[in-house]
Amino acid sequence: MLTLKELIKNQKDFTEDFFAEVSDKLWEIGGVEEIKNQTDEDLFLFHIAVNIIGNWKGDGWWEFICNYPQLIRYVPDTLAALKLSDMKTAFENVIKCFPENTIFEDSAVYVDTVNFLQNVRFKIRDVYLNSIPADRRKEMSETLHKNIDYLESLTDKRWGYEAINGGWSDVIDFIKERKEHM
Repeated sequence: MLTLKELIKNQKDFTEDFFAEVSDKLWEIGGVEEIKNQTDEDLFLFHIAVNIIGNWKGDGWWEFICNYPQLIRYVPDTLAALKLSDMKTAFENVIKCFPENTIFEDSAVYVDTVNFLQNVRFKIRDVYLNSIPADRRKEMSETLHKNIDYLESLTDKRWGYEAINGGWSDVIDFIKERKEHM
């Protein structure tokens, strides 16, 4: 089993390049479940954190949610491990905007669900989603966008490139805390 301890024992500088290199190596193992099964909890949380922050830096929360549904179930625990309770709550409020039967996986139904919430004018094929009245769909979409905007406002000051350590302070703090307990 790969551990965070092994990863950081000789590492002096924790930079975005280092984080990306480690994450890329972990993705070589396979999908998120394979990675989870072959790493200790700390290394897995680190990996998810790097993917959340790195992908957020590229396109923001909505694109992360659209493009990485397989990671969504791990976001709340990762944000909690990073001691970001406000962001965890805000993220959970975004996810509550999804229809209750949503399965966060890469599928045609998930694409329809994202399109359903993104814009009321987008056409969708899913029978269940099409059964939701237009006024309810509009309300769900507006609530989602409001919650995404709030989550973005919390995130930008912590993870933006102009933030401390280029936005990687939360990951660096997580590593340093774990290193103290090793």
